[in-house]
Amino acid sequence: MWHHEMWRDEWQAWMLARDVSSLAELIGYLLVEGHLPGWSALLYLLGMATRDPVAMQVTHLALASGAAYLLGRFAPFSLKTRVLIASGYFVAYEYAVIARPYALGMLALFMFCAFYPRRSRHPVIIAASLALLAVSSIYGLIVAGVACGLLLLEAYLGAPDEEVPHRRRLVTGLGLAVWVIAVALATISSVAFAEGRPPGMWGASGVAPLRPWAIASTMTSITQAYLPVPDVLAPHLWGSHLVPVDTRLPLFLVAGIGGVLLILTTILLLQTPSILAFYLASTGGILLFGHLVFSGFLRHHGSLYLVFIASLWMSAGSRPRWAPPARLRGWVGSGAWWRTPVVTAILGIQVASAALLYWADLRRPFSAAPAAAQFIRDRGLEELPMAAIPAPTASSIAGLLDRPVHYFVLGSEATFIPWNRLSRSADAEVSMERMRPFIEAQEGGPMVVILGEPFDAWDYGLVVEELARFEPGLERREGFVLYLVGVGNP
Repeated sequence: MWHHEMWRDEWQAWMLARDVSSLAELIGYLLVEGHLPGWSALLYLLGMATRDPVAMQVTHLALASGAAYLLGRFAPFSLKTRVLIASGYFVAYEYAVIARPYALGMLALFMFCAFYPRRSRHPVIIAASLALLAVSSIYGLIVAGVACGLLLLEAYLGAPDEEVPHRRRLVTGLGLAVWVIAVALATISSVAFAEGRPPGMWGASGVAPLRPWAIASTMTSITQAYLPVPDVLAPHLWGSHLVPVDTRLPLFLVAGIGGVLLILTTILLLQTPSILAFYLASTGGILLFGHLVFSGFLRHHGSLYLVFIASLWMSAGSRPRWAPPARLRGWVGSGAWWRTPVVTAILGIQVASAALLYWADLRRPFSAAPAAAQFIRDRGLEELPMAAIPAPTASSIAGLLDRPVHYFVLGSEATFIPWNRLSRSADAEVSMERMRPFIEAQEGGPMVVILGEPFDAWDYGLVVEELARFEPGLERREGFVLYLVGVGNP
């Protein structure tokens, strides 16, 4: 984490929580972005004490470490399996080093798994873990909703008679989690389906057609989550996958592997039907969200892998409810002969991917923003007016310089990106129209303009000097081109 250069999504969360005037304003921005408030509310409290983003990174590391502790302390796996899970790509890198909301969801999910065997005796902890999971992300909300339904069904139908008092306490405690989930669903729905909703970080893309290629595209998420092998030949390693799915043949191949992984996991969970229902409903809910609303990236697909780990965890700690016939005993459930090699192979690939990304993040910049910000400081340009085209480009540089950047499309300065006021489709056109009047209002003095790629169609009457180019690092969208722009004779 000390060597990791934060990119704009990390900076956006920190600057938004730090610079808003109230918690209500923060939640308003989050609803437009499509994020739930758990992580940002925690950052809001941190931002009241410091402007240093290291506080966010340390807090994020503490959450990831807490999840690793729960895994090591309570998971009913062998030591080798626990070490492999804790050293895997999502647990040890994606949700540990990169400061995003998913570490909070991972901690909450592992807390739920740790106390699931004693759920009737610890209803408050169970309810708190599900409430925390529900406000961590939209994926956490889906899993928390499924888990709540599972526990409520078990509480009324599945508990032994002697546990009725504990069962009642569990139902009472789950009331809190159900209420939080209901509020989260209501607020997300009210924004997502409001007419004229401004463009945010995610939005309904329309119902994907029920054609084979569309379903296959959704199924690739399972393969990418369980086997997140990066493309070692890609210049921008983060978020890539060894098998690109830009043509039909590899698309259906990767989707087929995902289907096989789904079937194999289902077979492993057959002896614990309630856990199998949790796994299928959670996985299905996440896939359906990806199919209908937002397909997401590898960091989003990781929620499928966490559901896989959680299901194996809860199943291993539960009493089998179904005994397979003798002829199938060595093929299904926890006694399947292929269980250990298959699970170990999945975990081993996770560890190898984590090691590769750790090595790459230590040797290469994750983002070019620190180099660009340092160049601005070294040239004494940090006091000049500064603008970005398109608007999201320079948020990481704004964070590093701890100063606002002018966004022409907004007509104002800001540190974080106010997505509720942003029209990205007309960003470049509007920015060029407004650039010259803005510079003239500054007495024609030069300003630093930050773009994501080289540009040569400048308006007549602008004097433009290209200062430097900074190639993207592991994140392909974090490259920059700096220009010094003024008004004068062309």
